[in-house]
Amino acid sequence: MAHSDGRFLITKRVRTKAWAPGWWEVSGGAAQAGEDSGDAVLREIREETGLDVADWEGGYLFSYKRENPGEGDNYFVDVYRFTAEFDEGDICLQEEETDGYMLASLDEIKVFAAQGIFLHYDSIQKAFEM
Repeated sequence: MAHSDGRFLITKRVRTKAWAPGWWEVSGGAAQAGEDSGDAVLREIREETGLDVADWEGGYLFSYKRENPGEGDNYFVDVYRFTAEFDEGDICLQEEETDGYMLASLDEIKVFAAQGIFLHYDSIQKAFEM
């Protein structure tokens, strides 16, 4: 999600996550049975941040295939970006999933990526091009 001022809402994964604890990421998750990717992303964003982005500008950007041969969990990812002017006071984090948030500039996100603590940055970096 992007703020109309060009910064992006990113969240920090809780330290209890089995994979990539404490890393920064954009909201997302898996689709449930009978749910298309558009409905899934709207639900995940609402669950994780409390924000309803259904009427925000934007939508689907691109898809990519995530391949993890060693782990045997290959899957496709649909990437969306929604943009609006929103109030930080409307953010209500899901404590089981997130341990904070940041409205980050692209340069700040690139620093996290260079430190190896931004989830899937190489695969989604073009989503940050505004």
